[in-house]
Amino acid sequence: MDGKFQYSVLKYRHSYAIGEVVNLGVLFLFEDGEIVFSFPTKLGRLSHMYNYGLSINFIKKTLTAFKTRASKLTRSSDEIKGLEDNLPYIIGQYFLPENASSLFFSDTCKGVYDDKAEIVKYFSNFYLGWYETRTEEKKDDKYIVDQVKSFLKREYSQEVEKKMRLDLTLSDSKHLVSEKFEYGWQNGTLNLITPISLDLQSEQYYETKALKWRSLLGMFKPEADSKGITFDIFVAKPTERDLFSKYDKAIKVIIGSDAPIRTYEEEEYEDYLDHAAQTVIGRQE
Repeated sequence: MDGKFQYSVLKYRHSYAIGEVVNLGVLFLFEDGEIVFSFPTKLGRLSHMYNYGLSINFIKKTLTAFKTRASKLTRSSDEIKGLEDNLPYIIGQYFLPENASSLFFSDTCKGVYDDKAEIVKYFSNFYLGWYETRTEEKKDDKYIVDQVKSFLKREYSQEVEKKMRLDLTLSDSKHLVSEKFEYGWQNGTLNLITPISLDLQSEQYYETKALKWRSLLGMFKPEADSKGITFDIFVAKPTERDLFSKYDKAIKVIIGSDAPIRTYEEEEYEDYLDHAAQTVIGRQE
């Protein structure tokens, strides 16, 4: 005979202003009172997506604590007696209050099952499977920054590299979001090297990243206008040719921002950095 169950997906909201959300876990409540919390064992992709403003250690501790809490509640059946069909209440009482900042649970879904283990496996893979998928190494934003750093040190000097290292943080007018720009230089305007890798793991991420950066650049525009800032975007193309069309669309979305923008692909990095370094050296002389 089929049994009834409910589940809710734990999500992480990196930015309220931009609206980015990723799945972190799935909480199950079965009609016999058993509670199961499933989460990915590998969070490397999460750290690649958000290389600022996110503590992976905090996320791991939270997920582990939820799993332990689910097991304890299952063993203490008297504690949740009468709540076998009320997952929202259990979430608010034992896991997360409704006003929890970056972490929140989705609306509850209901279903039937004939095998608990298979249901947990199916929905965990459906919502969290992308964490486990093995893919080839990609060029991320850090790769672009490392290319800038190594070129300046190799072709010029550590002193020139330090002169171009700004570590400048820009924020929107309400200080809801911010971004740090590691390198930049001046020649009448303040040119901030803006690394945006579009060598992404899957085609579904192109629109998300493009919209994120279009939104960020738009929010930074008032400060850019007041300080004479231009965003010089260093982009990295996909390593897989079948993603080139997604790349082209993403670039169009990003440059659709009304912020002052210029774009440079990987084969243009060195010419750009040569000009920038020569300008910095000439200004020193």
